[in-house]
Amino acid sequence: MVKVSVILPVYNHARWVQQALDSVLAQTCSALELIVIDDASHDTSWEVIQAFVQAHPSAPLHCVRHAQNQGAPATINEGLALAQGEYLAILNSDDVWDAQRLQRLVTLADTTHLDFISTDVALLDGDSQPKEAVEPHWVAWFEALKQDYVSRHDSWATLLRGNFLITTSNFFFHRRVYEQLGGFAELRYVHDYEYALRVWLAGFNTQCLLGEKLLGYRLHDTNTIREKPLAAIEENMRLLLEWLPRLYGVLDWQRLRGLDIQLQDLYRYTREEVDAGASAFGGA
Repeated sequence: MVKVSVILPVYNHARWVQQALDSVLAQTCSALELIVIDDASHDTSWEVIQAFVQAHPSAPLHCVRHAQNQGAPATINEGLALAQGEYLAILNSDDVWDAQRLQRLVTLADTTHLDFISTDVALLDGDSQPKEAVEPHWVAWFEALKQDYVSRHDSWATLLRGNFLITTSNFFFHRRVYEQLGGFAELRYVHDYEYALRVWLAGFNTQCLLGEKLLGYRLHDTNTIREKPLAAIEENMRLLLEWLPRLYGVLDWQRLRGLDIQLQDLYRYTREEVDAGASAFGGA
């Protein structure tokens, strides 16, 4: 029986996909399957994947290549539909896992009956070096969210303040979550955040943030959320506004204050991006 199905969506990450694949193969957890889906990359990602398959003929691999790009949510959903595991995990092709990650999460989920778990993350640059020192604003934002969660241990309140799960690479969940909620929404930038909100609203047993850095999250200039920051902010704000009617009937004011804080943060980020753009073009 497959214990964990790993879905690894790939798009134009030839530089990093080998490291992602190696980090799955290095997992100490047994009974894995790895579903790799190349979303019509136009670099050499598919060649790297093929070489990996040839080098590991006995590995439990299932590889698919799209003829046309379908986007991250559709690609992940395809992988989830193929998955046979009791638990489901996602690893984006520019991120890496600690070798103990899956075994640690499987043991925790099996013994505590958790449905959804995420962990702390280590921030990496394009060369796999620690990047905290050169991303002070990102680190300050993430540390504030972690501190909020630790001090209140209220996942809803913290999640409304910001998506401290950071990425789908940090998603580890039981099959019953997928069977009840289905796949990811067709959102370019915040499909991970929308899914997390659905998980929490459905009342699943969750541990938002295991305090161990078991995920290496790569922050680089070609991250989807960095390609068009204003579009990402707009999509985030639209999502929150769409969710307001559902949340007001469920959560008290103390929790909803996190939503107000996040909207203020998004407004500030928008102003910073607009001002930066104006400066680049000689504006005031």
